[in-house]
Amino acid sequence: MTAAVATPTVRQTGRRWRFWIIAVVVLLVAGIIAVLARGVTGPGVPLSPTNAAPSGARALAQVLRAQGVDVVEPVGIAAAVAGAPGATLLLHDPQGILDESALDRLADAGAARLVLLDPAQSTLDELAPGVRMIGSTSASASADCDLPLVERAGTVTGDARLYTSAAGVERCWVEGAHGARLIVLDGGATLVAGTTGAFSNEQIVLEGNAAFALGLLGEHERLVWFQPTLADVAGGPPPDIGSLSPDWVIPLMLLLLAVAILAAVWRGRRFGPLVVEPLPAIVRADETMRGRARLTARAGARLRAADALRLGTLDRLATACALPASADVEPIASAVAERTGRSRTALVDLLRDRIPSNDRDLLRIAADLEELEDALRRALSFGRMDS
Repeated sequence: MTAAVATPTVRQTGRRWRFWIIAVVVLLVAGIIAVLARGVTGPGVPLSPTNAAPSGARALAQVLRAQGVDVVEPVGIAAAVAGAPGATLLLHDPQGILDESALDRLADAGAARLVLLDPAQSTLDELAPGVRMIGSTSASASADCDLPLVERAGTVTGDARLYTSAAGVERCWVEGAHGARLIVLDGGATLVAGTTGAFSNEQIVLEGNAAFALGLLGEHERLVWFQPTLADVAGGPPPDIGSLSPDWVIPLMLLLLAVAILAAVWRGRRFGPLVVEPLPAIVRADETMRGRARLTARAGARLRAADALRLGTLDRLATACALPASADVEPIASAVAERTGRSRTALVDLLRDRIPSNDRDLLRIAADLEELEDALRRALSFGRMDS
């Protein structure tokens, strides 16, 4: 006789794991949607002409294009230098990524106006000697110099840097004894713009910010908006693990992965399918009953033992009285009282309410339950004989 194979089919396995598969798929889809949504609505690069977030500057770039200014966002310092001649070159490098040689290339690129937006101190030392950053502010300030674009703007507000400068360098929007938001160098050819909030989508609509930003960047037909990255550092970005690893590492890892998969398949098929086999031991029901009785007696759980006896009695009484198995104590007691002539209240007390306080009470409950079942059997037998 061939034993029946108990290995589940693919359909049975899929049905068993269907909930978890669906849950994992839903979580993956939700994670992908969250990542995509975060990429669309995230903060992005601050003051980038393509960033529509509050910290970006897309609104300013679109207005400049509408006024006929060709806004170019070069990738790499070579493209920035190539597009700078005759144009306004905006350099936004707050981290000071560019080194001295790169800054010299931008200074000699032939831009009609060089705007240093929120520059690092290393950038100031190279392109605006004598200018130093001394702090930051977010208060409003009124113009106090004769530069036309400053006079048209009047008052600017929002996040800004404060600078100090050497003698002979014009400063506008001065706050306190030494602070200034805009410093004009070389007759207006090089400007240090510390009014960072005036360029952002969030603060450009405040007071004279828009007039200042448009006047500063819209004077020439082309605007080169350059924001350097680590790729512009001398020597390029740091090498990744792939470039540092030997050529044979990736083929070896793929080979090891293939070997692991083949080994798993081989070990999984070695023992064959599962089969049903009889257990070597048989446990009798009365042995289980006696074991549970000993545990109950050892724990002194008299009420639990009494409830177990009552449940069995209630089940047999309901069956004998043609009541459903889900019947409660009251209808069972009423049916038994009607057939045996006993008090319904006494039956409810026996079948549910009586609590044994010692072993003698427990034995008394067991004896009364057994006597009740005998009385019901006799009553039902007499009823059949009379009919």
